[in-house]
Amino acid sequence: MIDAVADPVRARLVRRLASGGPGSLDELAAAAGVHPNTARAHLHAMEGEGLVESAPQPAGERGRPRMIFSLREGWALPDDGFRALAELLAATLGETQPNPRALRRLGARWGRRSLAGRTPDDAQAELLRMLGRLGFDARIENGRLELGACPCPLISPEQPALVCKLVDAVVDGILEGSGGHIRARRRRHDPAHRTCSALLQLEAA
Repeated sequence: MIDAVADPVRARLVRRLASGGPGSLDELAAAAGVHPNTARAHLHAMEGEGLVESAPQPAGERGRPRMIFSLREGWALPDDGFRALAELLAATLGETQPNPRALRRLGARWGRRSLAGRTPDDAQAELLRMLGRLGFDARIENGRLELGACPCPLISPEQPALVCKLVDAVVDGILEGSGGHIRARRRRHDPAHRTCSALLQLEAA
């Protein structure tokens, strides 16, 4: 079930349904910040996976009734337990004080391995997809990778920079593993506001 909402758009749709109750396509699309056609595709996919239900709303006037979407009864985002586990692992990481180079190798290796068996045509799209799976609200604007809702200070409030460095390495690993020549440079981290950014530059082959 976790994979079913790993996409950041799906996660926003589910959070809206969980917090605000049933909603129409237009309402959910607005909450997720996407076009209604994009929201429709995700909602129908999640309906097929058993996460979402839909039913026609009784029409108050002539015309085709609009569909109302809701979470399936008894289903909720499995955030809390996994966040607790992530906090435990981050605390362990902080106590053991790993070598910075070893930490970077670990993150980069994970990023490369996340692409195993895939041959992505678009390195930036793959980067956004994988960062979404890690809980970030990721987007690319004017050549910069912008990360919002960063989980680093929530997972490791005592040492958020430690997790930030690990994520930096993951970004590098994904970009390198995609086979392209895009690299992340001039990184900025703001744990207090849960935002990060990096300039994406095309390097000469």
